[in-house]
Amino acid sequence: MSLGSIVQVLLDISFTIFGFHIDIGNLGKTAKELCDWSLIEESNLGSLAEVVNATVVPISLSILGAFFLIDLIKKTMEIDRLSIERVGMTLVRFLLCREFIVRSYDLLGLIMEVGEDICTAVLDAIAYSDTTTISIGTMLGNMVDNAEGGLTIPIINWSIMPLILFIVFLIIYLPLIGTFAMAIAQIFARVVKIVVTFAFAPIPFGIAVLDDGGSSTGKRVTMSMISTCVEGLITILCVHIYSQGIANLMTQTSGDNANFGLGISCMIGILIMNSILIIAVTSISQVSERWLGA
Repeated sequence: MSLGSIVQVLLDISFTIFGFHIDIGNLGKTAKELCDWSLIEESNLGSLAEVVNATVVPISLSILGAFFLIDLIKKTMEIDRLSIERVGMTLVRFLLCREFIVRSYDLLGLIMEVGEDICTAVLDAIAYSDTTTISIGTMLGNMVDNAEGGLTIPIINWSIMPLILFIVFLIIYLPLIGTFAMAIAQIFARVVKIVVTFAFAPIPFGIAVLDDGGSSTGKRVTMSMISTCVEGLITILCVHIYSQGIANLMTQTSGDNANFGLGISCMIGILIMNSILIIAVTSISQVSERWLGA
């Protein structure tokens, strides 16, 4: 086994969790899968969200009924403002909120499907699929094996640059894996956010019948889900830019131009790009929520 093969084994870490295939060496493909609503819906977490949603619906209907009675009593006590129109609007709001509670999973699912359609159109426009085949492990492994220049053992004419480059790789291996793990964790956090929102969506819809600030609760939940769709789209774009940068590094370090200096630069470049991606993915949620007022 060559030193490059060892590098490839150390970086091409892949596993399946909750129905998602996580590939450390192929961050572009992993991010695309974690942002795919159809895969999220079919995953173990998606099934869990659907079960919890069905369990929370009766509780939310009870909350809705209690708040509806409180709101109705409050309006009937205001004799000078009592009218058939106000009572009728309260009843209409109650019926709408009840429908939103019962169909909360389907409603939010429809929003996610629209977001996925928009995301697919954008991915087709930027040819995202062309960048998902890049493997960090294969790239660095070939780079280590092909490293040239520097010191050479005279008798056997063997360059020790691949060995030195491999040692440098081992030194930065843990920080490198750490940045990959943090980037994937940030993207996976969006999946958890979607699951929690879907699971407990009936509760905010249940208190939306109230007048005093509660009427905007259902709107905030809906805007939050739209914000999550936008967040997924921006994440895909950020990872696309990241993948393009990795592809550019691969071009520079492949073929006859591969040498020790370029190898070191490439490793540091990947580490810096991973750090930038983490910062970008971390701030995406705040940016999308600020745009939509969620």
